[in-house]
Amino acid sequence: MIRYALAALFAVAFLSCGNGRPEHLLEPAKMEVILWDVIRANTYVARYIGTDSSKKVKEEQAKYQQKVFTLHKVSKEDFYDSYDYYLAHPGQATVMLDSIISRAKAPQTTNRPVRMNPVPEK
Repeated sequence: MIRYALAALFAVAFLSCGNGRPEHLLEPAKMEVILWDVIRANTYVARYIGTDSSKKVKEEQAKYQQKVFTLHKVSKEDFYDSYDYYLAHPGQATVMLDSIISRAKAPQTTNRPVRMNPVPEK
């Protein structure tokens, strides 16, 4: 699943380039960390929760993504605005994507998933 997501991002990288990034978008370094956690959350849901026939994968992915956004103190809208921008301007995202690929290829001992405890309700 990670390979497909990264392949799609790289395919777009070769089709366009961009100049300047609007200030309201997430910085590449922050976007990289959040995107990596979103990919891992989606993979976790697909591998472990998705095997439970009583669970709806899309709903579970949305829940886990929201946990990632809360953890990083970013809104879903800000993340997806930035994500769309970087897809359209991959020249600015090359370093970010290379780093994500390096993380995906890292040995499993350094690539352990973060425990996604539910956010306590207030």
